[in-house]
Amino acid sequence: MNRLLLSDIITTHVTTVPPHSKVNEVLRQMRENEISVIIVTNDGYPIGIFTEHDAVKALDQKFDLSMIDIEKVMSQPITTISPDIPLTDAIQFMDKNGFSRVIVVTKNGYTLGLLNRHDIVKQLYNRHVELLEERVKANETTLDIETKKVDKEREVNE
Repeated sequence: MNRLLLSDIITTHVTTVPPHSKVNEVLRQMRENEISVIIVTNDGYPIGIFTEHDAVKALDQKFDLSMIDIEKVMSQPITTISPDIPLTDAIQFMDKNGFSRVIVVTKNGYTLGLLNRHDIVKQLYNRHVELLEERVKANETTLDIETKKVDKEREVNE
């Protein structure tokens, strides 16, 4: 497999909110956009992440979700990763640290996207299908060549 970089597969259409956003508004955005994670940013720099798990914790603590800022309940500190690293290295990094997702940032630290397990599985699946298609095509070509040889031998023997 050629070395895929994160920039080749990451989700770049991520939803971000400022740290003073109210939790109920963030939850509304998550529901409307059918997403499970929002990145909390300050002037484009990621400072936290808010997931469905964080929402459950906020509900369990009986916060008034219309009054509390997202920065009070978001997960932090965050770990970020460069888009220029190979996918295999990112998989090892996520596995070693127990991450199901990681924020991808530019060299300047701005939010670029998100890498999650779904992106990885989708990429590996697509690559597997591609390799199988290549194998089938090669086998078909070999079969065509062998069939032509057999046909010529039959002609010679008749």
